[in-house]
Amino acid sequence: MRKKIKDNGKTDRIKEILADEKQITDALQRAVRDAVLAHKRAGNPIAVWKDGKAVLVEAK
Repeated sequence: MRKKIKDNGKTDRIKEILADEKQITDALQRAVRDAVLAHKRAGNPIAVWKDGKAVLVEAK
């Protein structure tokens, strides 16, 4: 049995955001950019998927 989620008034806003593909794409691009910059500043490589394998590459 599922618990019913309380509607705190944000449900409509969340639905609006999820319906906007550009907003989602922009948010994902910002998140990736921030993650790459954080790895670069820390001197850590980034894990990526290449030719069916996980590999580490230098953050550029």
